[in-house]
Amino acid sequence: MSIIYTHEQLREAMTHYEGKDFAYDVETVGEQRGHPMLNRVTWLAMATDGRTDVIPFGHPNGEFVEWVYPRLPSGNLSKDKRKATSVWTQPPAHLHFDAEVREILVPIFTQDVVKVGHNIKFDLLSIYKHLKVLPTPRYFCTMVAAFLLDNRVTGKNGLADNAERELGFSMVKGVGKEVEAHSFRDVAKYSHIDVKYSWLLYKELLPRLETDGLSNLFRLEMDVLEVLCRMFLAGAPINVAALKHLDASLQEQLVDTEAEVYRAAGKAFALGSTPEKVKILYGPKADGGQGLRPRKETPSGNPSVDQKALEAYAGKNAVVDALLAHSELAKLRSTYTLPYLGGTTTRTTAGKTKEVQVQSMLVDGRIHTDFVQTGAETGRFSSRNPNLQNVPNPGSPNGKLVRSLFHAGDGYKLVVADYSQIEPRVLADFSGDPTLIKAYLSGEDIYEVIATPLGLPRKGGKVMVLAMSYGIGDDKIAADLDCSKAKVKEIRADFAKVFPSLKKYQDDVIRESKHRKPVYASTILGRRRYLPDLYARETWQKSRAERQAFNTKIQGSAADIIKLAMVRAHRMLPPEARLTLTIHDEIVTRCPAGMADDIASVVREAMEGITLLKKVPLIADIKVVDSWDEAK
Repeated sequence: MSIIYTHEQLREAMTHYEGKDFAYDVETVGEQRGHPMLNRVTWLAMATDGRTDVIPFGHPNGEFVEWVYPRLPSGNLSKDKRKATSVWTQPPAHLHFDAEVREILVPIFTQDVVKVGHNIKFDLLSIYKHLKVLPTPRYFCTMVAAFLLDNRVTGKNGLADNAERELGFSMVKGVGKEVEAHSFRDVAKYSHIDVKYSWLLYKELLPRLETDGLSNLFRLEMDVLEVLCRMFLAGAPINVAALKHLDASLQEQLVDTEAEVYRAAGKAFALGSTPEKVKILYGPKADGGQGLRPRKETPSGNPSVDQKALEAYAGKNAVVDALLAHSELAKLRSTYTLPYLGGTTTRTTAGKTKEVQVQSMLVDGRIHTDFVQTGAETGRFSSRNPNLQNVPNPGSPNGKLVRSLFHAGDGYKLVVADYSQIEPRVLADFSGDPTLIKAYLSGEDIYEVIATPLGLPRKGGKVMVLAMSYGIGDDKIAADLDCSKAKVKEIRADFAKVFPSLKKYQDDVIRESKHRKPVYASTILGRRRYLPDLYARETWQKSRAERQAFNTKIQGSAADIIKLAMVRAHRMLPPEARLTLTIHDEIVTRCPAGMADDIASVVREAMEGITLLKKVPLIADIKVVDSWDEAK
């Protein structure tokens, strides 16, 4: 490891990275150190074969000297380490991100070589504001590679997890969470190890992608990663005035629904306290409770008061209805308006309520959502800061309100493109079902075609085909159709008789998945989802795995198509137009108003020009709007 202190050393070191693939890693500081638009890079580490360099850019500490404890009113020194102040020596003189540093680094980061990182999107975006350019693709994210090789790493896919699992090296954790609380020497060592094992992990995973036949899929994911970086940097403009109005409205509604809960219960209680809600809902009526029978338990064996548990009594108990209404409003505010605006809120933990300061997610009036490629085992995106995947249904009042916040701005339009019924189309194409294929080719309503011979309304046809595609169980189908589980079994049996090719294809997918060693389901582009529970002894586990196998084939293939469409759109769009959002089957592009019709044509070609389906066409519903809610 070498530590770079001067411009001369940096210039000399960078000559070793000319023309070479390399790994890099950044350490960041600031109140929002995890937000690439708002953090500050204070360490950059780089590695390639036979070399590692660590470059500090403004670390505040030298080496640790002592803890200084404050004096108490009694005159004695406090022994509470939380109140102590750390004393450090001055750090050695080192670089800051100035024009000369930028001049040296930019040619290295924009050369046509592979840039490696673990969760490299964070490093790419964090360094962008210092370099003033996005490092040039080709990218290799070891986090994405590990996930593609085995989806079961979910939850254990950090660099330390992979270094131990793949390389047998146990890393020291924690320094990177707050580098400014550690010594210069410790952070230098930590940065060195991070980048070294990112590089070694790359060398380990690269040939395995090829061996497992995943190289093409991985290249798609890296192309998608570039698109996601550009989307993050562009951001999605928010109507701040409407956001403030909605937040004020939600706060007023929360006060009203809280009062309604108390009226229904006949007393006030702490809405944030689980024990008190358990007492109110499940306690005997003689003691002031509602006398309800718990329908669900927590992992510790206590009665559950979560949304699913309460929904069993929706429409049957006034307290439950009021609690659900309050919970929905609280969720809307805590998920959308409060984190978008920032501010103070109260939170209850273990019966104790305290005020918490929430940082605003807005940067220059825009939301910069982090779309995650390793969050869903089917290959679909998850998203965070904020999570857009759980925006309420656009047909609901709350869904429309949230979507209305995302607007084009003066002189611009949003081109909102949504694949029409992509999962049912994939299902029809893969299964070869003649009735569904004919319906799609002739323009018939696919849900009516399915519902009519089953004696169901159109909604029933939609529920059944999506239940098959998504792997939904009988409980959810019964709730959606407002019928008994016994009736669902009858409908399923009729469905299998009327559309035998669908049931046969489902059985074929499950059988094919079980016959692979190891056991996994795959998508149209070869994405794998390992499902050892296909051989589980417990019937419920085996049934769940079978639904997951088919869900992976259908929904996972749809996810492959959407990612391919995003890459095609990104490459076909002119510089004035930018993808800003994606949610489920939707792609949102922002462009100058005068270009909107042309951009809509480009996006349509990007989405409908994909030829992975052979029997039915891919159709994109496209609308040009001023705000997202107007699209549906």
